[in-house]
Amino acid sequence: MIISIEGADGTGKSSICRMLCARMQKGGIDALVLHEPGSTLLGDSIRGILLDFDKGVGLSVGAEFFLFCAARAQLIEEIVVKQMDKRDVIVFDRYIDSTIVYQGMAMGLGYERVLDVMRLFFGDFFPELTIVLDSSLENVMERIGMEDRIERRGASFIEKVLKGFRHLPELFPERVVLIDSNRPLEEVMEDVWKVVSARL
Repeated sequence: MIISIEGADGTGKSSICRMLCARMQKGGIDALVLHEPGSTLLGDSIRGILLDFDKGVGLSVGAEFFLFCAARAQLIEEIVVKQMDKRDVIVFDRYIDSTIVYQGMAMGLGYERVLDVMRLFFGDFFPELTIVLDSSLENVMERIGMEDRIERRGASFIEKVLKGFRHLPELFPERVVLIDSNRPLEEVMEDVWKVVSARL
C-alpha cells in the first residue's frame, strides 16, 4: 500500500510521517518512509538544484517540473519497485500531488497537463491514500524560514499552494483526506491514524 502525506511546508508533514511509521511499526506493520525529492543519490542531487539554484539565472517552471519527474522516476525504479512486495506500507513525505499542486496549480502549468504526465509515467504507483495536512497561511509563515528558492516565493505563492491542496479532495475524493494541522502534532496524529487504520 502506498500512502502519501501532503501539504505546504510548515504543516507538519515530516513529523507526521515519522510518527505514523513508528505507530505502524509498533503494531507489526512493516512501513518504509521516503521523501521527495530525495531518498536516492540522484534525488538528493536534484533536491539541491531545486532548492538552491542560482536565483540570478532562474529556473523555468518546465525545467523544475521535469527535474521533479526525474527524481521521482529514479526513486520508483531504484527503491519503490523493489520494496513494494517486501513492505506492508510505503509512506511518502510529498509525492505526486505536490507536483500537481505546486507546478500544475500554483505555477501555472495546469493541473490537467501535469496529471496526464503523472498518469502516463507513474500511473502504476499512485497512492491509495493521500492525507493533506492543511494549515492557515499565518501558521505556515510562522513555521517556515525563507532560506531556499521555493520558500522565497513569498506569502502570495504559499497561499496559492494552500488553496491547491484544499482542492485535491474534490478532484480525488476516493483517496484524498484533508486534516486540519493547526493543532498540536499529537492531536493531528490521532486524526491521521483514524484515517490510516481504517484503510489498512
